[in-house]
Amino acid sequence: MFDNGNHVALRRDGVAVVLKAPENEMPQVEYWGRNFGVPSAEDGLAALDAMTLKVTPPAEKPDAALRPSLLPQGAEAFAGRPGLEAYRGATPVFVRWTAVETQVAEGGHELLVHAKDAVNLVGLDVRLRLAEGGLVLMDERITNIDMEHDEPLTVNWLDSVLPVPRRTDHLTQFTGRWPLEK
Repeated sequence: MFDNGNHVALRRDGVAVVLKAPENEMPQVEYWGRNFGVPSAEDGLAALDAMTLKVTPPAEKPDAALRPSLLPQGAEAFAGRPGLEAYRGATPVFVRWTAVETQVAEGGHELLVHAKDAVNLVGLDVRLRLAEGGLVLMDERITNIDMEHDEPLTVNWLDSVLPVPRRTDHLTQFTGRWPLEK
């Protein structure tokens, strides 16, 4: 999964986000930072692989996910808190995307991801975009695509996940009480 697939590069106002987009898998952020002249061609972006974390699982954890996707799940061998926790009735839903489509919107500042789990009948739309000034915004929407049963899909949480360098000492979050969020 991890080092397969093509790259997608978003650029704006001196910031670049490069993602790896494996076929029928959720994309992973490979680089996010200053735009140092990130190339547009796949050959040039493939050279970026040599400068970033090589995802070779360690011998002691052969199924460890070293580069989580935009919505990390246990099905990707992610050992942390999954990006989605959902239930149908009292039964937990563990998504495994069976179809994932990625496309770059016009202008090259926005990535759209459409994912579907045909077994659990769950859909996901992700919009990752670079706003003016290089601010990275991510919107997600879960859809219950089960039209035959009356059992609703209960979503306990849906987390937007982006990698942050270890040297980061400050994060700004736009949720909580101060914006009167309920």
